[in-house]
Amino acid sequence: MNAERIVKVAFPLGVNKEFDYRFQANLGFDIGSRVLVEFNRKKRVGIAVSFAEHSSVKNIKPVIKILDSSPCLNEGQLEFARRLANYYLYSWGEIIFMMVPHYLRRKQFVDIPPFTPSGIPQKEVIFIKNNTFIRRFASYRDEIMDTLKRNSVILCFPLVSHLEEFCREADKNLLKNAVVFHSYQSLRENFNNWLISRQSRKLILGTRIALFYYPHDLGLIVIEGENSPYYFQPEKPYYHLTDVARMLSDFKKTKIILSGDYPSLSVYKKYKEKQITLVEGGRIDRNIEVFDIKDIRLKKRSMFSPFVIELMRKNLQQDKKILIVWGKKNFSSVLRCEKCGFCYRCPRCTSYLKFSLNKQMGICSWCGFREQIDHICKSCGTGYIKPLGVGIERLENIVMSVFPEMDVRKIEEATPKTRIVLSTFKIINTLSKLPFEIEACYVFDIDNLLSRIDYESTVEAFLYVKRIAQLVKTHVYIFTQYPQHYLWENISKNWKSFYDAELDLREKLQFPPYGSMVKVTLRSKNKNTLIKKAQSLYNRLIEEDVRAFEPMEEIPFKLRDNYRYSVVAKSDNKQKLIESVDKVIVSYRRSSCKLAVVVR
Repeated sequence: MNAERIVKVAFPLGVNKEFDYRFQANLGFDIGSRVLVEFNRKKRVGIAVSFAEHSSVKNIKPVIKILDSSPCLNEGQLEFARRLANYYLYSWGEIIFMMVPHYLRRKQFVDIPPFTPSGIPQKEVIFIKNNTFIRRFASYRDEIMDTLKRNSVILCFPLVSHLEEFCREADKNLLKNAVVFHSYQSLRENFNNWLISRQSRKLILGTRIALFYYPHDLGLIVIEGENSPYYFQPEKPYYHLTDVARMLSDFKKTKIILSGDYPSLSVYKKYKEKQITLVEGGRIDRNIEVFDIKDIRLKKRSMFSPFVIELMRKNLQQDKKILIVWGKKNFSSVLRCEKCGFCYRCPRCTSYLKFSLNKQMGICSWCGFREQIDHICKSCGTGYIKPLGVGIERLENIVMSVFPEMDVRKIEEATPKTRIVLSTFKIINTLSKLPFEIEACYVFDIDNLLSRIDYESTVEAFLYVKRIAQLVKTHVYIFTQYPQHYLWENISKNWKSFYDAELDLREKLQFPPYGSMVKVTLRSKNKNTLIKKAQSLYNRLIEEDVRAFEPMEEIPFKLRDNYRYSVVAKSDNKQKLIESVDKVIVSYRRSSCKLAVVVR
């Protein structure tokens, strides 16, 4: 009779624990294979993570079936998953199941080809700085082609649209061994591509998900647009792709190329510490001028002062195409009854409905809720509804009244004959695709970025203005109520001047990348329950000797029917902070409140 052994199985659960199952010793399967077992009275798919001779658990259930011809994960991938689980506040099982296609959660046998041998990679970290992706790609294309002779390469993009554009523009010789991963693929397509990626010397293209499917013969990682906010995974399990890429590079001893128009502050700090090589190129930024709105605006209610109108008129007389950037969409910011003061709000969020003149509807900018708006107030039945505030649609009417002889259009409707183009902050993603150049740009809503309650707001404002300056041919005019802000002291200097000033300030305050912060956000449909849970979370963090800040309402406080409170904790010891927070939030993962964790 065959002796029995114990296998420890991981599941995609929030509990950081593996479960024991018994199997016949002659049953051939390896660590990293999927197994079908009974769990909580249901048949479930788990992944074998280790073997043992004995178990302290009584009445151990048997393994029902082996589901793989070869392991779907090797021991190195399981170890990397453990490192990620230790770094982020999630279980080993959750991370393990992120590293295999969702298709493999099905209870069916799959013929998986074994891993093939690979070359020896080399460890190095480089940041390539240039204004455009085409120029950056030209800098590392030869490196990709050379690596593919020996090993596989992963090239990550922040958005699917960037990935698709690359696939359209790249030469066929480079794409012949390419495998693509992104979240819009079907489960079957995703799985088939994963099978192909297990072969050696493949070019793996994708968004965030691609890095978790890294091949065993990985020789080079390229993260395009390294400082993009889209590399944050906002839902559970939270992670930042560039952090995962650096950890994977350290684990596999592979070269990593970070690429972008500007580096993140953490990357720049490593460059200052000589841990990263910086390769810089690109054209010089255009002239940026900053004006104090208080000095040039004669009337509070006027959108443009005579000074601004004359400046625009001068540009137009010089046959320049100008761009006006205004951060608010739709026609107005608020819809209010003139008689009773009632304001239309989103029923799912604590935000005002913005009025769209084109659609004749109130629209929530957070969840997309829409409501038909009548002229008469639905609250008192007698007052007239008045749109307040200036959105891009109203701005179009204002500009047309000031320059009636000019062709004025929003950016999505602009033609080569358009003289004045209007856009919201989305201009960064569309300007480079216009069939004509913009000679001058007027930015009126930059204070919305600077006044946000977020220590990243100044960096985001800097990057936004600099990207506009790269795309505009001659001048960028900034209009602000805070001309004394330290951002404007450095905006026209070399980009490193601002980065140095920002790092000095963060070092004094012990903000990332010098200190570490963890933000725990609780969500619930019950407001009273949420307040109690948030206060309890704060109290328990204080008991653990963690420097925490009292619960604060998120903006908006209610989003898609859920109220939101956040508790922020701070420390100069990242590992200790993560361990302390993890100890406290374990019980909250099983409560009625939904929980999200951000580590910086």
